[in-house]
Amino acid sequence: MKCVSGIEVLPLMAVAHRVYRWWMLREARRTWQERGDFRKYAISQGWLTDWQRQHFGWDYYGIRYLVRKATGAFNEI
Repeated sequence: MKCVSGIEVLPLMAVAHRVYRWWMLREARRTWQERGDFRKYAISQGWLTDWQRQHFGWDYYGIRYLVRKATGAFNEI
């Protein structure tokens, strides 16, 4: 196995990937929560029309993209 300065590279890369994946999923969860909270507030204030309330697909697909990017599941449908 390849070593750099006496440290094996493969386990180090695996740990780095797990940290990256955890961070991206955390950010996706936070983004989804923040958008949901803002949507509830906007609805309570009457800022959104009926059409806008029913079409949350852009938020959903944006968050789904972040999760798929973090998990590396772009080839799966």
